[in-house]
Amino acid sequence: MEPANIATYYKQLACSVKLATPAERQAQGITLSEAGQMRRAVMVAPVEFSKTKRRGPA
Repeated sequence: MEPANIATYYKQLACSVKLATPAERQAQGITLSEAGQMRRAVMVAPVEFSKTKRRGPA
């Protein structure tokens, strides 16, 4: 699977796809360029999905 497709699937599940923070990079021992290749998906609870807009009769 393409990384862009995977990121889209996570976003559809109400996850945010982020880079590692400087503290996380230091703990893992990776550089900023390596962190750019590895992203993480974080789901916030409670999940709030976008509501569909409804229009009444014209």
